[in-house]
Amino acid sequence: MTPSELFQKAPNRWAYATWMDGDRGYLFVETPKVACTKVKCTLQDISGYAQPPNQTNIHYRRNGEFVGSVMDYVDRVDALLAQENFLSFCFVRHPESRMRSGFRDKIQNSPGKFWQVYRDSIRARFGLQDDGDITFAHFVRWVQETPDGQRDIHWRSQTALTAQGVIPYDFIGRQEHFARDFRKVLEMLNVPDAAERAQGRENSSDAASSRETPPELVAVIEDIYAVDYETFGY
Repeated sequence: MTPSELFQKAPNRWAYATWMDGDRGYLFVETPKVACTKVKCTLQDISGYAQPPNQTNIHYRRNGEFVGSVMDYVDRVDALLAQENFLSFCFVRHPESRMRSGFRDKIQNSPGKFWQVYRDSIRARFGLQDDGDITFAHFVRWVQETPDGQRDIHWRSQTALTAQGVIPYDFIGRQEHFARDFRKVLEMLNVPDAAERAQGRENSSDAASSRETPPELVAVIEDIYAVDYETFGY
């Protein structure tokens, strides 16, 4: 399968998940819960677009003009990706750290009916009261029982989200070394002040949270995201 064939099979998905500027020479494929807001806002700036008044609108390209998606270039994306001066990149994160972030952000702290459906499903699965406390262990076991292709993008495998093996990446950065790796991306794009622009998004709480995870739960997480541990060397 070629990249263009992949993108055309799920145009809505890739229109949301990619940021591409053919003139600036880059394709960014997002990984939810991996510094994608910071990356998108920076790309918005270097491609000459204003920042949205509400930063969360960057994800939905709402209320303003925004960097396009791969679907704007789908007829020539294969040729662009083959060019030496074109940069395709993504960022990944330690699977356990990313899973904890998704749990905190979406299950514990996000209001609204969309996320409530997931909370209701977890509570029903484990026989909890309607307002019962959902633990990280509940969440992990629930995700384990959900096939990867049916999971919400915030806890789907990063290997699937970034279409490893189909999209030819020039650079895969890590959130654990975000400032260093994003600086490399910006330098490859010949962006002035790359070091200053790249600051932010390492998470100091990740290591402490990982130490608190019982070994038996770590084993479950490693099973859920076995493909990510192998693909990205975690």
